[in-house]
Amino acid sequence: MKYNSEDHKQWFPLVWKNLAPPRYEVLLWAILWKRVATKDRVLKWKALTPEESLCTFCGEVLETVNHVFLHCRFSWNIWNEICAEWGMMWVCPLEIDDAFLLWHGAHLAGFEKQIWDTFFIAVVTIIWEVRNAAVFELKDPSWSSMRDLVVLRVGLWSKAWKENIPYSLEKMVDQLESNKIVDGEVEAKRQIVYDSFDYLCVGCLLLYGGLLF
Repeated sequence: MKYNSEDHKQWFPLVWKNLAPPRYEVLLWAILWKRVATKDRVLKWKALTPEESLCTFCGEVLETVNHVFLHCRFSWNIWNEICAEWGMMWVCPLEIDDAFLLWHGAHLAGFEKQIWDTFFIAVVTIIWEVRNAAVFELKDPSWSSMRDLVVLRVGLWSKAWKENIPYSLEKMVDQLESNKIVDGEVEAKRQIVYDSFDYLCVGCLLLYGGLLF
């Protein structure tokens, strides 16, 4: 599917709901626009060979936005696990923006709907962070910890919402055990700060688009 001037109108208002810090909403926006620097884009810039452009996770097919966030078996396992825990049936769409709209179409309400919508942002941002750590820091993806990181991130973000959240962070992360997370990642995820840097990131990313990813 190719974008036209009308495509973004369906999902654009759903991005900016203050469910996550601004820099993560901007990253989500860039992912939906397919402006992050996946290897297929870098290949077009002739900075990689076709062999170097395979998926960072599975190494089987060309790394595209749709593949790395949806169709790669490693990423898809995370979506499946979350849906199973919520008792949801979800068919993988072909396009990331369709997946976003389908996810937001779940028949939920109130606080439960906010949490569900926030899971999408948490999953795609953590997939991107883990992918970048594998590419630039040569870190092996820790799939056993990714689900825990997703839940912890949703818990932390939800506690920052203005309305009173009826659950403790401990309950939100489902009795998350710190020893499941390696390399100090849990402590890093606790440093969620809404400060001027986030808003500076918003302006810069909107100005320069995919060049910063």
